[in-house]
Amino acid sequence: MKVPGTNCIFVSNKTAKKRDSANVGFQFERLVTGGDVADTSSFHHSVEHLHTMQVGDHNVLFRAEVDAMDENGSPVEIKDSVFYQNGVMCQMISSGSLTLCKGYKVEQTNVKRKRVIGGGKKKDTYATDVECFNLSDVISKTLTHGVYPGGAKTMEQTIVNALDSLRNHVIDQGILYKLNFSETDLIAEIIEDVSKYRPLPPDSVVKSLIENEN
Repeated sequence: MKVPGTNCIFVSNKTAKKRDSANVGFQFERLVTGGDVADTSSFHHSVEHLHTMQVGDHNVLFRAEVDAMDENGSPVEIKDSVFYQNGVMCQMISSGSLTLCKGYKVEQTNVKRKRVIGGGKKKDTYATDVECFNLSDVISKTLTHGVYPGGAKTMEQTIVNALDSLRNHVIDQGILYKLNFSETDLIAEIIEDVSKYRPLPPDSVVKSLIENEN
């Protein structure tokens, strides 16, 4: 939606689904940051990074969760699986992460025999190694082996086209839109029940914040 009193467009892909602290990815994050794999006490705390980037003729403010920090205080992305898909590269850029901490894992099938009848098989996942890559390595590997056709220029142009489409579609203040992206276009559908989502504080609060900032 367009932020009341500004020419800024607010975009969010946040959902209300619950996070599973027992997920192997979250376990791996706790392991490499010196925590307990089974710990859930700090699971609801997070740190976010803000930075701006020039994308085409757009000024974009990114706000993204950070997995960890290195000794210099720079954000670090942590993944327990394949990283040369487009999402990881874009995630690092949006969170300002200059380093990727990537885990290697294997799956081992364990056979569990039942006392009465039958048996069962279960696959357990084990982390076997950890390796770090800088952002330029991740970008290079993604553009070489990734799933996006056309390379960096095509990807950049697709993003710029989407931002241009946002600017053309989201023109009315106070109206919430649901965005559907495709490879060639963006469809903006008006959501009638804004109260269900509440992407921003009430207009009076936003106006007060903007006036105080100015």
